[in-house]
Amino acid sequence: MSEAEAFEVAAAWVANAITAFTIYISFTFAYLTVAFVAGNKLSRFQTIVVSIMFALSAASSIFSMINSLMMWESALSHVENIDRSYFFNDPLFWYTYMMAILGGGILVSLYFMWNVRHHKER
Repeated sequence: MSEAEAFEVAAAWVANAITAFTIYISFTFAYLTVAFVAGNKLSRFQTIVVSIMFALSAASSIFSMINSLMMWESALSHVENIDRSYFFNDPLFWYTYMMAILGGGILVSLYFMWNVRHHKER
């Protein structure tokens, strides 16, 4: 594979990662909206179902993004003159950063739903 082809393939995988991130954001804002607008009106069963669906959907977006980043790394491995010391070119930075931020976003969103539903107890 030539260097130009490797960059083209890498760019496609970065676009896939950004798409997966966009889907994650859509799931998260939809869940937060439901939590804010109707969270205290949902039954316990409805809350559990919505929360599980959100967590699984958001997690699948995260896994899709990480897979796309792994493919990006694989494509760039065919390019010899990439400076890996620059942290934006380091796949480990992206795996760690995105997993921490997005995984934390799932936990904070679930806490937000819990907080909305238990607001009167305080």
